[in-house]
Amino acid sequence: MTSRLLIFAKHPEPGRCKTRLIPTLGEAGAAELHAVLTARTLSQVARLPGNVSVDVCYTGLDASWFQQQCDAHELAAELLPQVEGDLGARLLAGFGRAFANGMKRVIAIGTDCPQLSAEIICSSLARLEESEVVLGPAADGGYYLLGMTAPVPELFEGIAWGSCSVLEQTLAVLERLSMSVSLLPVLSDIDRPEDLALCRELGLPVPG
Repeated sequence: MTSRLLIFAKHPEPGRCKTRLIPTLGEAGAAELHAVLTARTLSQVARLPGNVSVDVCYTGLDASWFQQQCDAHELAAELLPQVEGDLGARLLAGFGRAFANGMKRVIAIGTDCPQLSAEIICSSLARLEESEVVLGPAADGGYYLLGMTAPVPELFEGIAWGSCSVLEQTLAVLERLSMSVSLLPVLSDIDRPEDLALCRELGLPVPG
């Protein structure tokens, strides 16, 4: 296999995830929704063809919760703890490890985007046959997916992670490097109270 998907996932620990939803859902409710979104993501990844290997890059004290989730969705994945540092450092480490293992196409996603489907992930892999980089723009100005055919450390340097300018800054780096990029459809992350309506539209359980 020469294609790998990296899932960057956070343990659903109350008070430490979906913090912008805590005023609306409470700590336990926000963590419960985070677990729902993670399960949704894994269910889509489990539908990918068998020639795509999967790494779950997790935060938290241990991997047992993520192993249980993978088992529940019959998903074969390697569980790897994320390195210390900001999101850029963690992405850099994940991509670097995958390319060092001989991968030719590597894609990273999170677990915040319930609209992300197996079909979109497959489309992103196909686009890497023609483009050096593929990006999935998020409605909040970030991105829900990043894929590339070779390491590009510059994409993880000097980015204002968590801001509404992440996508803009990333595209500026790619333009400066004269790299080809393919853009996927714009999708929405679930981070704020106003995003909960989308969860309900998709039939996902919202606590409270």
